[in-house]
Amino acid sequence: MKPFKLFTLGLLSCGMLLAGCGNAESPATPSGSDPSTPSGPSDPSTSTNTILPFLNVGQVRFDIMGDDLGGWKFGDQTIVSKTPMPLGTGPLIATGPLNKAAYHFIVVAEGKVANGVVSSRAVSLSSSIEKESLSAFLSDFASVYLGDAQNGGRAYVAISDGGSTPLWTKGLNEDLDKAIQKQVNATN
Repeated sequence: MKPFKLFTLGLLSCGMLLAGCGNAESPATPSGSDPSTPSGPSDPSTSTNTILPFLNVGQVRFDIMGDDLGGWKFGDQTIVSKTPMPLGTGPLIATGPLNKAAYHFIVVAEGKVANGVVSSRAVSLSSSIEKESLSAFLSDFASVYLGDAQNGGRAYVAISDGGSTPLWTKGLNEDLDKAIQKQVNATN
């Protein structure tokens, strides 16, 4: 091919490429949003960020929502309410007298976080577990409810009186509150 034809074909190709780029529209962004600011999903059950930022990796926090709910152990460690502790694989055990006819258990378990992405998340409400059924529930607690959290994740557990509305410590994290409230609403 002659150099002139190659040059003309090259110019035509570049012109078509530039024309194509000039007509391409940038994706629409919602008004008032900054495209450089990432925004995640508003549903905390699908969020990629942890909703348990108040815990370190490998920790669990048990909130015993009442002084009359008895003593508790997780594995071989005594639970101090609202105090993070190592997340082990041992059983959950009631160590004192069970003064209530039933108990509520709210469990939020998250798997590992890698590159800002939580590998798994489960928000569970086991409501009105009767005192007579509690030992069976507690014996499988870690394997059933803590799952992936035991392998580099974190967990939050609230235990409250089964005769009232399930309780947890509100205000630890807004997304945590939303996820738990959604679960409570679904069971009522």
